[in-house]
Amino acid sequence: MRERTGCDYVMWHSTASLGVNRLVGEEDTLAVGAHTVRFHHAPGHTNDSMIVDVAGHIMTGDFLFTGDGGVGRDDLPSGRVDEHWEALSVLSRFPGEAIVLHRSRPTRHHHAEFVVEPSEQSCVEHVLAR
Repeated sequence: MRERTGCDYVMWHSTASLGVNRLVGEEDTLAVGAHTVRFHHAPGHTNDSMIVDVAGHIMTGDFLFTGDGGVGRDDLPSGRVDEHWEALSVLSRFPGEAIVLHRSRPTRHHHAEFVVEPSEQSCVEHVLAR
């Protein structure tokens, strides 16, 4: 995608991954058009997991699931249950009306399926209440 669009390949600063051309840390920002993108470290799923905050929408990837999937996966090589549990406190930084774009359920596919359920428009409080 980077080659096709010219966009940055952004990862957490401790990520050891090929092709990354922009490393970010806690509260770093990136301008994308008229929007400011802010990054928050949320380890547990992996040691470099992060939440991406854009204009009242937070993208959590596999850090969170809905339904019976629990709070997300932490069974990857650098995943740690204790860090994942502690990182849930990162969600308290966001207002209750923030819209959470998360994985809908655990999946074996290699593509993300992000969803927002209308009943979860105040999803931060919903997740913290679990």
